[in-house]
Amino acid sequence: MTVLTLILILFDKNAFKENGVWSISVATVDVDGHASSSNASVQFQFVLDNIAPELKIEGILNNGKYDAAKYQFKVLVKDNIGLARVRVLINGKVYEFTRSELEKGEKILDLEHSDKPYTIEVEVVDLAGNTTTQKVDGITVTASDIQALLHSDAVKLVVGVLGLGAIVGLLAWWGASVRKRKALEEELERYRIGAHLVTEAEGILSSSGGSSVEDTGLTESEIGSADVDSILAEEVALLNQDSGSIETSGKIECVRCRYRGFGR
Repeated sequence: MTVLTLILILFDKNAFKENGVWSISVATVDVDGHASSSNASVQFQFVLDNIAPELKIEGILNNGKYDAAKYQFKVLVKDNIGLARVRVLINGKVYEFTRSELEKGEKILDLEHSDKPYTIEVEVVDLAGNTTTQKVDGITVTASDIQALLHSDAVKLVVGVLGLGAIVGLLAWWGASVRKRKALEEELERYRIGAHLVTEAEGILSSSGGSSVEDTGLTESEIGSADVDSILAEEVALLNQDSGSIETSGKIECVRCRYRGFGR
C-alpha cells in the first residue's frame, strides 16, 4: 500500500529582502535516502520589488507661462525591474506610452496655444504594481496673432503647395535645359559632319578632276550645272558609306556652295 504524505513548506519572508528576481527549487528525499529526479523537482521564480518607479516631467513648471504657438514638454520614466504602463492626462485627455516609448522611457508631447490653462497629470505603474504620480497645473501657452497664423494649418498648406510648385518648376527648367543642350549638340554635330563632307568632296574632286575650283577659277556657270550635279552625286554617293546622318541632296548642296565660292 502506497502512502502519500502532503508536506507544507513555509518560507520566512524576511529571507527575501533584496529587490530582484528570485528562484526557488524544491526536491524530496524519502526515508531510505532516495531523492526525487530532476523531473520531479519543483522550481518557480518570483520578483521582489518594493521600489516605486522614477518619474520626471521636463520642460514645464507649475503656473508656467510660455509664449509660443506650440510648446513641447517631455515625460521621463525609469524602473529597476520594468514598467507596466504610463499614462499622461492633459486636461483630462489620456495619452498612453507606446511599447517603444516604455522601453525608451521617454515621451514628447505638445501643448497648443490656448486661452485655457493646462493641467497635466502623469501616472507610472511598474510590473510589481508600484505607482508614482505627479501633477503640474496652471500652465498657459499663448502666442501672438502672427505666431498663431504661421503655425495654422492653412498657412502650412499654402507653404507646402508653394514648395511643391517650386520643386516642379525647377525640374521643368532642368528638363528644358537638358533638351536645349542636346539639340545644340546635335546641331553642332551636323555642322561638323557638313564641314567634313566639304573637305572630303574637295579632295575627291581635286584628285579625280586634276584641278579644283580654286585651281581653275571656274564657276558653276562655266562648268555647267548638270555636270556639277553629276560629279557631286557620284562623289557624295561614296561619302554616304561613311555618314548616314545627312541626306544626299544636303551633301550635294553643301559641296555646291564651295563651287560657288561660298564658305571658303
